[in-house]
Amino acid sequence: MRDEELIDILHHPLIESSRYHLAELMAHYFRLKVHGVKRLPARGPAIVVANHSGFAGFDAMMICHLLRKYAKRPYKVVAHRAYFDMFQALRVIARSCGFTEAKLAKAQEALQQDEMLLLFPEGELGNFKSSWQRYQLRSFHTGFVRLALATGAPIYPCLVVGAEESNFNLGNINLSRFIDHLVVPLPLNILPLPSKWTIEFLPPIRLDQEPTSRLNDHDWIHEKTREIQLLMQQRLKRKVRARRSIYW
Repeated sequence: MRDEELIDILHHPLIESSRYHLAELMAHYFRLKVHGVKRLPARGPAIVVANHSGFAGFDAMMICHLLRKYAKRPYKVVAHRAYFDMFQALRVIARSCGFTEAKLAKAQEALQQDEMLLLFPEGELGNFKSSWQRYQLRSFHTGFVRLALATGAPIYPCLVVGAEESNFNLGNINLSRFIDHLVVPLPLNILPLPSKWTIEFLPPIRLDQEPTSRLNDHDWIHEKTREIQLLMQQRLKRKVRARRSIYW
């Protein structure tokens, strides 16, 4: 059976409804609190940039659920190529969930079609890091800044607090010799613990007034990427310190 036919099956209303209610159940389990979701635009291209945590991908699941529930508009999630290269079932599930390959051309195409793009600029090193390093952001890839410059899409930083305590991780194993940039985690628990979650969407960062020549200014792009990473790191630390409790 072709990928498109399988994806159509996974988009059946009953399956879509089940997926929505599962996400709602997870949100209740995590006692999720959401802030700033009304900042998300009702139309036009937009880039949501989030910290990656918890190894299991529940952070992506929850953010996608919020985009469906509140923004109510098409979106794509930039995902590792392993989702598309390993075997058909995983590829079909990934595409049915709105995943797109981590390639600038694919991401730019989505934004040019006025879709919203969710990406995790730390990559797999963000959510596969040791739990001893939780809420310490890994170096950001610069692709999202390049995309914002190329398309004029605003950048919406998104902070996830709580996922680091849902799934604990010892570290990771680098399998790049087999598949480029492939890293796998060493989890301590598979089922998530009931930590309390907060997801906050910060005010947009706009680069549409910058000249397109910035695309060739590698120093400026790295500086702007680092600036956004530092902003998110500072706000994350503040939110983590402000928590009164993690599980109760």
